[in-house]
Amino acid sequence: MRHDRESVVDAALRILDEWGLSELTMRRLGAALEVQPSALYHHFENKQTLLAAVADRIQETARPVPSPNSAGTRRHWPRRSTCATRCSPTVTAPRSC
Repeated sequence: MRHDRESVVDAALRILDEWGLSELTMRRLGAALEVQPSALYHHFENKQTLLAAVADRIQETARPVPSPNSAGTRRHWPRRSTCATRCSPTVTAPRSC
């Protein structure tokens, strides 16, 4: 199966959700995608660029969205849980979620 950048980031997020940041290695990611770790460098120059893409995805997912009953003046977190709220001890969603 061929993978693109998005599928690699998806797999990286699944590893983060299940195992945490310390366990996100190119070897584990390659095994999850059933490819050699070296194949991942076709999509990402190095692990840092992969982590930057993962961070971008987390930010996109965790951005507050306007509440339908607030006419855009108040904001709330999406109800969907994200890796950012589970993986980082410094990032938490408001209790209202």
